[in-house]
Amino acid sequence: MNVRVLLATIGCKVNQADSEAIKALLISLGASVDGDWQRTPDAVVINSCAVTGHAERDCRKLVRRARRRFPAARVALVGCVPQVNPKIVHELPEADALFSTTQKVELVHWLTGLKPRQLDETAAPLQPLPRPLLPSRTRPSLVVQLGCDNRCSYCVVPYARGVERSLPPDDVQAELTQLAQRGAPEVVLVGIHLGRYGRGLDPPLDLAGLLQRLLALDLGDDPPRLRLSSLDPHEIDEHLVELLADPRICPHVHLALQSADPEVLQQMRRPYGPQAIEGALELLRRIVPLTVGADVLVGFPGESQAAFERTLSACAQLELSYLHVFPFSARPGTAAYELEPLPPDVVRERAARMRELGERLRQSHLESSVGRTLELVVERLLPDGRAAGTTELYHPGITQQAMQDLRVGARLKLRAVGIEGRALVLTRAVAD
Repeated sequence: MNVRVLLATIGCKVNQADSEAIKALLISLGASVDGDWQRTPDAVVINSCAVTGHAERDCRKLVRRARRRFPAARVALVGCVPQVNPKIVHELPEADALFSTTQKVELVHWLTGLKPRQLDETAAPLQPLPRPLLPSRTRPSLVVQLGCDNRCSYCVVPYARGVERSLPPDDVQAELTQLAQRGAPEVVLVGIHLGRYGRGLDPPLDLAGLLQRLLALDLGDDPPRLRLSSLDPHEIDEHLVELLADPRICPHVHLALQSADPEVLQQMRRPYGPQAIEGALELLRRIVPLTVGADVLVGFPGESQAAFERTLSACAQLELSYLHVFPFSARPGTAAYELEPLPPDVVRERAARMRELGERLRQSHLESSVGRTLELVVERLLPDGRAAGTTELYHPGITQQAMQDLRVGARLKLRAVGIEGRALVLTRAVAD
């Protein structure tokens, strides 16, 4: 099959993993796939995100851009936007086809001319798809869980990703083994609600139990390090922290914090309060070194100035490593959509202050890592011969000098000697 596909992705790590699966399936059928907007494709695929209004607008803009720039190409919108808004078939005529979050295989069939497109709003069982380690992905994602049953008042994800379902542990082990055999230096375990992995399986299994099984695998002399995606604070317990202290798991946790104010958390319908947040951080501090990042949602309807200040103060006092800050975005179909929004200038000001704190926390955490010996996964080689990548602490890292015989995917033990922009500067510390 001689088809060139331009694939663009907006959204979370699950979306990125979905795009990896789409790319792998297309390549297995002989197509070429890239993200180069300078070359004329036969088809354009936009893998979409609906978690905020801004993200959805970006997806619509990309579809229209593709139609203007490549009038002869077929254009498909896949993922969360058509899943939560089937009416978009009438609102976005620039798209030739729409596919839901469960229709990756149907999308590939449509692109290759094997089957007409469909739009299905149901949540299919989670099954592994071919995900070979592609040259562009040195830290591939392994999706082990999809869906969410929480129904937080602001969140459209349950409507986009359906009910909770988990990949059976035997399938997770098989996929991890394949990625290890293909030389993946790091594998990221990903889920829409990763901390609820295993609910609904027979017999049930929790995330800690899955990690125990994965750590018991024989993955050769140089097994990939494992990293977890986002967790809720109340899902951090002593058993999980004991496993996170294993050197084969990256000492990096990303918390879906959202707020630290009890009333706002209650209005958001989050299943925890400030005490759970403090308790999670107390447990996690047993791991040294450690990176703890957090999602923070500001400007929720009814969030008072005092409530915002409590969250701002808590993020500083908890000594988080970085923040991902999101202004509230009213999403149709959610409970919060009916609430009276805060003035836009208030939301912008709060987001700016929270992001400013996040940058200070990030800089402080970088500075605290100078002098440590860290493991860098090389993700790209720079024109000057230096290497750039990601450390186990989730720092961007760049080598201080050019190194001979480097390759993408190598893991290097290096010492952090300084900071360049938002990255650690690393130099050779021990033989790798």
